[in-house]
Amino acid sequence: MSLRPGQEWGEAISDPIDPVCLAGDRELAQSLQDLHVGYRCVTGGDLARTIGSHRPRHPESSWRRIPIDRIEISTEHGSTTAVAHVVLRRSWWTGAVVVICNAEFLGTWDVAPRAHPGDGLLDVIEMSELMSPRARFQAWRRVRSGTHLPHPNLRSRQVESASWEFRRPIKVMVDGHRWGRATQVSIGVRPGDFDLYV
Repeated sequence: MSLRPGQEWGEAISDPIDPVCLAGDRELAQSLQDLHVGYRCVTGGDLARTIGSHRPRHPESSWRRIPIDRIEISTEHGSTTAVAHVVLRRSWWTGAVVVICNAEFLGTWDVAPRAHPGDGLLDVIEMSELMSPRARFQAWRRVRSGTHLPHPNLRSRQVESASWEFRRPIKVMVDGHRWGRATQVSIGVRPGDFDLYV
């Protein structure tokens, strides 16, 4: 079930739990294949920063369970999942760039300031292939603070699913790691697909 405006996210957990704490986005995504892991927390990476679980916890503080959306990615070569983001690009300096976000952050960049990992939507930022290197540099200077939008050469939208087709193969980066190259990419969201404990 996706989050609605004004709705409190998740629920307090009164019983003691001992979650498996994962180091980052990729480790979390990989752990979702293990059905024996009952309770998960994440202490590093872009999703952790988005939900605030990257900060040290007080040992006596109570846990809260929050439902997290998952990104599904399909190309002509196969499919995989992500928890934080997917980036489609040849180069940051030329050509089209597409960033699909479940998390607000991409490294040190506040790339999707409106992204919420529990709202059942993915935030997509598309950079026009016509955007000049100078304009890209200026946008990247502002992306650290999340003030790069609106911009005439950047398109921002929220979607449940979307597809792209490229003339030449493009790099597909999944949760910060290169997954392969593709000319056809489709993404979708699985709302509230798994729980995290913060």
